[in-house]
Amino acid sequence: MEKTTIGLEQHIAYCIKDDLTHFTLAIVKKDENQVIGWIGFAPLKGSEDLEIFYAIARAYWGNGFASEAVELLINYVFNNMGIDKLVAIIDPDNVASQRVVEKSGMVFDELVDDPRFRHPKRKYSIKWCITT
Repeated sequence: MEKTTIGLEQHIAYCIKDDLTHFTLAIVKKDENQVIGWIGFAPLKGSEDLEIFYAIARAYWGNGFASEAVELLINYVFNNMGIDKLVAIIDPDNVASQRVVEKSGMVFDELVDDPRFRHPKRKYSIKWCITT
């Protein structure tokens, strides 16, 4: 996990040095040196929100790779980039993806119409806050 975090930090630092507001990272299975998916965030069209997005190759589903990547990205963004909210737009039929974002602390907000898709999607969000 430590090497993953260092690689994530270096790539994000590279992306934000030019004030980029979005990026995509490869998810690599280290022991195979194989790209197995991607993760990133970008402004959600028609909204002030930043949307986190990810995908894992089917052969690697159910192994925790998406959960690990989502948690790493959320933690890095909140702790290093001054961003205090992320959202995820998920198909209502994609229960596994709903579990991934819920495990990371995201909560269901509402069903939303998204012009990228034919039917409403579930919107999840997470906000960063300091508790004392």
